[in-house]
Amino acid sequence: MMMADTNLLAPTARNQTALLVSSMDCDHQILAGLFDEQNWNLFSARSLGFAASLLRQSEVAVIITERDLPGGNWKDVLEMAQLLPGPPLVIVTSLHADDYLWAEALNLGAYDVVAKPFNTKELLRVFGAAWRRHRAESTTRPLAMQVFG
Repeated sequence: MMMADTNLLAPTARNQTALLVSSMDCDHQILAGLFDEQNWNLFSARSLGFAASLLRQSEVAVIITERDLPGGNWKDVLEMAQLLPGPPLVIVTSLHADDYLWAEALNLGAYDVVAKPFNTKELLRVFGAAWRRHRAESTTRPLAMQVFG
């Protein structure tokens, strides 16, 4: 595993929170280590059902999801996210991140697609940009939308 450059995104803070949805152990290990190095929070779900449960209980800015999941795929995760107030941005990951997946994901509303195996700098850049965009959109939402969804 490549070590992360801890100065890629500043400031680092525990309020940078993401949810990883993947059935692959290696995804959870790599991202848990990376997020810990950056002092960010990462919730983990190995199924769509558990991801839905976590999203009902916790606010996240970004969801990182594997393209294919047991009982569904990234489109199901995107649909769940879009139903939430202040919806989290969705980043799709895949070993087969081709032009078709990238175009489809962006056209349907995903924030970005990240190829695997993970490039640490790319993952940090994409997550950081998504988190900053979510934060900016949250602060520009009218107060009634922030309070009542």
